[in-house]
Amino acid sequence: MQALNRIMTNICAENLEDTKNFYTRLFDFSINFDSGWFVHLISDNKNLELGIIQRSHDLVPAAFQNKPNGFYITFVVDNADT
Repeated sequence: MQALNRIMTNICAENLEDTKNFYTRLFDFSINFDSGWFVHLISDNKNLELGIIQRSHDLVPAAFQNKPNGFYITFVVDNADT
């Protein structure tokens, strides 16, 4: 069996720039890679990763280019009010 090194969540975004700005302002994510259609965010402590891909990009299968239906991400933080 192959050892698992990491798991990264990828989300499809209608507006890549707004989505990238939302997560970098809200959390301690830094932009690790930005191709203009895909952005890789990583936390300052390197424990968390988030990929954001332009929903309409050719690499996203047509079946996944629709708006999400029934998907959510949970972020656990010390103080949700801040």
